[in-house]
Amino acid sequence: MMAECSSRQQLSGALRALGMAALAACHFLGCVDSGTGGDDTAGGSPGAGSANAGNARAGASSSNAGNGGANTGNGGADAGSAGDEAGADSGGASAGNASGGSSGTSPGMNQVTAVAAGIAHTCAIVGGGVRCWGSNEQAQLGNGTLIDSAVPVQVEGITSGVTAICSAGYTTLVLINGGVKWWGAFLKVPASLDGLTSGVTAISCGQSHNCALLGDKPVCWGHNSYGQLADPENYLDRAKPTPAFGLSGGVTLLATGTLHSCAYAGSSMWCSGSFGPPETHVAVLVDGFTAPVTQMAGGSGHTCAVVGGAAMCWGTDQFGALGNGADPASNTPVTVSGLTSGVTAVATTTDHGCAVVDGSAKCWGRNENGALGNDTTTDSNIPVQVSGQLGNASQVDSSVPVAVALEP
Repeated sequence: MMAECSSRQQLSGALRALGMAALAACHFLGCVDSGTGGDDTAGGSPGAGSANAGNARAGASSSNAGNGGANTGNGGADAGSAGDEAGADSGGASAGNASGGSSGTSPGMNQVTAVAAGIAHTCAIVGGGVRCWGSNEQAQLGNGTLIDSAVPVQVEGITSGVTAICSAGYTTLVLINGGVKWWGAFLKVPASLDGLTSGVTAISCGQSHNCALLGDKPVCWGHNSYGQLADPENYLDRAKPTPAFGLSGGVTLLATGTLHSCAYAGSSMWCSGSFGPPETHVAVLVDGFTAPVTQMAGGSGHTCAVVGGAAMCWGTDQFGALGNGADPASNTPVTVSGLTSGVTAVATTTDHGCAVVDGSAKCWGRNENGALGNDTTTDSNIPVQVSGQLGNASQVDSSVPVAVALEP
């Protein structure tokens, strides 16, 4: 029995190591989407993070289905809820057995159009459907089992029509045929999200809360202890989508961070929650944008955006998360060092960010477990080039990108 316990502990460590490698690679790839950019109890069910479609311990991510641009790193959502855990880019996708559910053979993994990573699992849009891999301890693979898989498995019933995806904690949200479905947090197969069955144009997933666009009107739900729901009335948690930001329309982009949310309407950026300034449940205007914002992503206490082809960030600056070569936090956008043009997408997580620049990837901030992808574990407050080429997957941490193993 002792030997068996030790063996399981060693296996668990190895599986978590794989998860770190997967997340390190997916923080850049993980939120690129194929488009742009309450009466129920909000809390208590086992699972990750927040009420309703809130999620846990994972930075944040946006999947917008209508406004050009790729979105963030590691967001997610669950319809359960469990608490406001911070945490983000660590986690561990299990590389356990692949016997859970059907992996399918068509379409192939060369038809991936979007990827999203949670704490210990990853999902991808493949030919309009969704496949997931990694840990399945809380049914986050959506294939009707609790069996981990080291290769992608087909999410039950989600075979076409998906245009956006976000994952974090132990759950995933997808935008499918104009509505939202979710799974994980012990929901073994996808279910529709009440109030978001049609007319949805974007989804964005934070640590323990989520937001969506109903047409051009923002709604948010989940935990609200820091004002992250942008509810001008109060700090109450919401188990159902609730109007947010005090905006009745005109919103084109959303970004949710660990404990904050931002909405871009016209030429104005509105943010609420804990994102640098004193926390607030009333959205405040963020000044200093020099050009139109085309895509954005929320991190721990900071947000980054593509602004006229440049990368700009604002908020807290732990481990160099703003990427401008200085450590102080900033309540107004600062340009990421050297990224003044050619940027087409940004992705952020707890304390680091990445950008697509002229077809290549650059990252900055915290480099724990090689998250910056430059073959080191040294933090950097300016962007560094992601090194190497996509190669073979393994069960060890990787400081350079690795490929997801293809199915037969």
